[in-house]
Amino acid sequence: MNNGEGIPAMAFGTYQIKDEEMNDVLPTVLNVGYRHLDCAWIYHNEKSIGNVLQEKFQRGDLKRSDLFI
Repeated sequence: MNNGEGIPAMAFGTYQIKDEEMNDVLPTVLNVGYRHLDCAWIYHNEKSIGNVLQEKFQRGDLKRSDLFI
């Protein structure tokens, strides 16, 4: 990137992860170190992704600036 930051080559794809599964899956992948999330509005799971991320941010586990979405 033009600011000197590198985007992690390994991304976690959120395609076909249902809302009810996201609460288990996404915290786990973030806990093991994924910082690049592959998301798209057409997947229709952005609300559950946002809920998980909001909880992680509020608890202080992550900052938005830690992630590439």
